[in-house]
Amino acid sequence: MRRHTPDRAELFDIAHTLEQGNDAAPALTAMAYTINTHDAWGIVRVGSFESLDQARKAFAELCQDPWYLQDGGVRGLELAQEGKGGASQRLEWFALR
Repeated sequence: MRRHTPDRAELFDIAHTLEQGNDAAPALTAMAYTINTHDAWGIVRVGSFESLDQARKAFAELCQDPWYLQDGGVRGLELAQEGKGGASQRLEWFALR
């Protein structure tokens, strides 16, 4: 799923809104859902989704994927919700053994 990239006019509107002291610009408050893998080398983003339903479906499929289950290097899968300012909140975790 492709994420929306604002065009020049949208960026101008966002900047103008922020200058006015209103940090509720729609493009900045939209939240995305991501799936990450965790291994000995760090965290890798597997995918981003616009809806929680899409993200949960993909997460469930990855939790059953034979490659992830047999790899041995991947320690876990994480479904997270991204918020404002790059902060994220873990919604689900699946440990691979």
